[in-house]
Amino acid sequence: EIAGVTMMDLIIQQPSQLASFARLLADRHICLHRVRAPDGLHPLHALLQGKIERSAHVTRAERNAVLGALADMPGGTMLCHGDFHPGNLLMTSHGPVIIDWPDAASGPPMADVARTSLLFAGHIALSAGNPDAQAPMKRYRDIYLECRLAAPDGDREEVQRWRPILAAARLSEGIDEQQDWLRQQVRRVL
Repeated sequence: EIAGVTMMDLIIQQPSQLASFARLLADRHICLHRVRAPDGLHPLHALLQGKIERSAHVTRAERNAVLGALADMPGGTMLCHGDFHPGNLLMTSHGPVIIDWPDAASGPPMADVARTSLLFAGHIALSAGNPDAQAPMKRYRDIYLECRLAAPDGDREEVQRWRPILAAARLSEGIDEQQDWLRQQVRRVL
């Protein structure tokens, strides 16, 4: 077992360091995406296709449109975490350690960035009634995206094309409080 505290906990404890934490998250994501996925790791496209096909929360038309969009997206062989966010970055005495790898896959880095962006956007949407909570989340997300997309492989347009696909896959995860918001994201592909 690795001893440490999550970046999320540190953000709560040290809100004045929010910008540096966002830059560190982006840096760790850049480093992760420089690693070729190990042999035998499932392709991201196949994992997403399975989740989308199993989701009871998308209509047949939405499913067909999203699967068509997925088929048009680039593949890749780089390591993708699949659930990269500040709660899954453990800050240890030896430096940051990425935890919680069950959704890891071989794929294109911008799909992984889109998933992280989608996670942030979902939490921001849920906090719409609380501007005091929403503003720091938006700032954190914006700094993370600015830094991550500034890397040579950064592609904002590709991230946007991945979002409805990843929203459809996330609908299979049973996140009830985000269901309506995720369905709105899926409909963008129609």
